[in-house]
Amino acid sequence: MQRIITALILVVGLLLVVKKTPSWVFEILFGIVICIGVLEAYELLRGKGYTPCRIQGLLATLALVWMASSFAAPVRPEVPLVAAVILILVSPLFVRKDPEEMLSCSMSTLFPVFCFAYMLSYLIEIRLLPGETGEDLLLLLFICVSFSDTGAFYVGTLFGRHRMAPGVSPKKSWEGAAGGLVAAVGGGLVAHFWFYQALPVFHSVILGLLLGGMGILGDLAESMLKRATGTKDSSGLLPGHGGVLDRVDSLIFSAPVLYYYYIFFLEFPT
Repeated sequence: MQRIITALILVVGLLLVVKKTPSWVFEILFGIVICIGVLEAYELLRGKGYTPCRIQGLLATLALVWMASSFAAPVRPEVPLVAAVILILVSPLFVRKDPEEMLSCSMSTLFPVFCFAYMLSYLIEIRLLPGETGEDLLLLLFICVSFSDTGAFYVGTLFGRHRMAPGVSPKKSWEGAAGGLVAAVGGGLVAHFWFYQALPVFHSVILGLLLGGMGILGDLAESMLKRATGTKDSSGLLPGHGGVLDRVDSLIFSAPVLYYYYIFFLEFPT
C-alpha cells in the first residue's frame, strides 16, 4: 500500500508539473531531482571505497543542468560542459594525496555526472521545445517507460525463463523485456489517441519500441551500479520505491534518444 500511495503522489505531481506550471518551475524541480540522484550515486560509490569529490561533482551537475535550461540561452552550450570536465579532472590534484586517490576521485566523480546528470538534463531540453510539443513529448516518455516497467514486471514474473543479465539483475528476463516493449508500444498508442494526435501512429509505435528498450537498458545501468556497490536501493528517500535514481533510471537513455528522435525525424520531417 505504501508503494501505491507513493506512486500515485508521484504521478499526480508529475502531471501537474509538466502541464500546469511554467517551464522554469519544471527546470528548477528537475534540476533538484538530478542533483539528488547524483548525490545518491556518490553515496553508493563511497560505500564501496571510492573517493568521489562530491562538491565538485555537484557543481559540475549544476553547470550541466544550467546549460540545458532556458537561463543559459546567451551562452554557448560547450562552455559549462568544458568547465565541468576541467573542474572534475583538475581538482583531485589538490584535494587528494597520491595518484591512485586522484584517479579514483576523478573517475568516480565523472561517472555520475555524465551517466546521470548529463543524460537526465535532456528532460529539461525536451520541456523547452516550442509550444506544447515539449509537454506532450514528456508525457509520452513517462507513459512509455511506465508501461514498459509494468509490462516487463508482470510478463517476467509469469513467463520469465531466460535471464537477460544475471550478473547485474538476476530477476530480469528476455520474456519480461519483450512484454515491456509490447506494453511501451501500447503506451505510445495511448499517447497518440489521448493527447498527442499530432504524432503519427507510425512514430508512436517506433518511439514506443525505442523508449521501452532504452528504459530497460537504463534500468540495467543503474542496477550495475547497485550490484557493484552491494546495495538494493539507491536510498530510502521515497517510501516503497527506494531512491530518486531508482525512479528515474528508465529515463537515463530514453530522454536523450527521444530528444534527438524529435530533432531528426519530427522537427523537420522530409
